[in-house]
Amino acid sequence: MLNINDKIALVVCSNAKNEEDKVRIEKLESILVEMGLVPIFTKYIYKDKFGRGANPQVRASELMSFYKKIMKLKRFF
Repeated sequence: MLNINDKIALVVCSNAKNEEDKVRIEKLESILVEMGLVPIFTKYIYKDKFGRGANPQVRASELMSFYKKIMKLKRFF
């Protein structure tokens, strides 16, 4: 169960999002905030200017950093 001010992480463990998805991601963020949640996004959510996402090791390291640094996260998506 989630409570007000619970932190949740949004990560991309497989395919990074396109810049065109930014509006939808921002809408998702605003919905989560309206629900009283605190979304934390990976810095690798979007593809780079060449259309590539971060390599799997980098994404995995980022995910693990969420576990290590922000132990109070309630959910990962």
